[in-house]
Amino acid sequence: MSAESRRSSTQVAPRKRCRRANKKVCGKGGMKSTDSPDASMLHNRAEKDVYCLLIDAYRLRVEDNYNLDGEVDADSLYGGQPNGLQGFKRFLRLAGSRSGLLPPLWNAEKQRECEAFGMDDSLAQFQDLRCAVEKSDIIAHYGDQRFPVQLRKFAEAVYRRDPGGQDGAGMRKMMAAIE
Repeated sequence: MSAESRRSSTQVAPRKRCRRANKKVCGKGGMKSTDSPDASMLHNRAEKDVYCLLIDAYRLRVEDNYNLDGEVDADSLYGGQPNGLQGFKRFLRLAGSRSGLLPPLWNAEKQRECEAFGMDDSLAQFQDLRCAVEKSDIIAHYGDQRFPVQLRKFAEAVYRRDPGGQDGAGMRKMMAAIE
């Protein structure tokens, strides 16, 4: 990411955390942690579930980047924008460049649908690109204390590093052993 798209944590605009009524739009089934999260995390899932997981993985990663690295994308909620759509588009493009991360039937149309899903006011859903998310929100929504780690592992596979800049292979192995 270019230096122009980052701002220091001292310049961060207040971020909006939403507590929306949560209609059951996405499944809450957990995902098995594996040594290789890119193997099938999003495969063999309903289309809307894939959209939800992508949006939540992105939103949690943005929160982690802010909290752990002090980094903020200028075009994100944390940079003062009304939504995180532009950053989410970058996240999806990068995920698409990683072999095996996205479902086999993923294409430009599915990407546009996923982006629209994250911006759809009519759904009153948890996965809203106009709202920040924290680890506790993810746990409450999915009902699984390990779920944030699973989303983080996916985001790490997209970015090929954890928010601290390290390769998270050790954490993946530990999570696989626990499960």
